[in-house]
Amino acid sequence: MTLILINKSLFPMQRIFLLSMLFVAAFTSCKKTIINPITIVTNDTTIIIHNDTTIIINNDTVVIKGDHQIRFSLPGDIVYDNLYKLTDDQGNIHKFNIDYYPDVDSVFYTFFSSVQNGNSGTIELYDFTDSVPIAGSLVNVVSGAAVSFYQSANLRAAFPHKEITLGLRLKGTAQASYLNAVSGYLYLYR
Repeated sequence: MTLILINKSLFPMQRIFLLSMLFVAAFTSCKKTIINPITIVTNDTTIIIHNDTTIIINNDTVVIKGDHQIRFSLPGDIVYDNLYKLTDDQGNIHKFNIDYYPDVDSVFYTFFSSVQNGNSGTIELYDFTDSVPIAGSLVNVVSGAAVSFYQSANLRAAFPHKEITLGLRLKGTAQASYLNAVSGYLYLYR
């Protein structure tokens, strides 16, 4: 490793500029190679792309773990009767494609819900592009006094292999009382 001494008589801005230039020169001169995970090349910098990313800089190894959880916010809504209610377009997840997330092995959604006056109902993920619910995503919301947490089963296999717009579809069972879904998330796990 090379040690570089900087003259302390330089003004602070000159020192910052000089350090910035050294930093840029050091990183632009490194040879970067993308290779198979099995092969290791001894260069100044080797980047291995795999489930984890390993970066070797001057014989120091740093392992950067890839994302294991991807979370999308789901829109909230409320329904006051026994008709289907679709969430508003501006809160939905647009251009979602399960194929954009390789190695995902589980997908589920969660939300909080409360009901009024003994109401109950259903909440499900809804594909606005094809106007159909996501198969297996139906969650039964039961009557209760407090806000309750709900979670779907694993829906990985139910998503179409194309871009869609995702939102929620709600339906209560009683007239003149509400059922809501709030603070919902769609989770993808690798």
